[in-house]
Amino acid sequence: MLSRAQGLELEKAMDIYYNSRLSSLIESGAYGIQYLDFRVLTDELEKELTNLKYK
Repeated sequence: MLSRAQGLELEKAMDIYYNSRLSSLIESGAYGIQYLDFRVLTDELEKELTNLKYK
């Protein structure tokens, strides 16, 4: 989904995801985040990317 939304190659999108804070939260099961819809998770990942660009 990130690949499509951001126009990225799949490998790049996967790299971004697996190195993100969101990935860590999902892996640990924090806040039940792993149960959210993939579209919501993609939205959160895009917000995280936007925040990183401005820091």
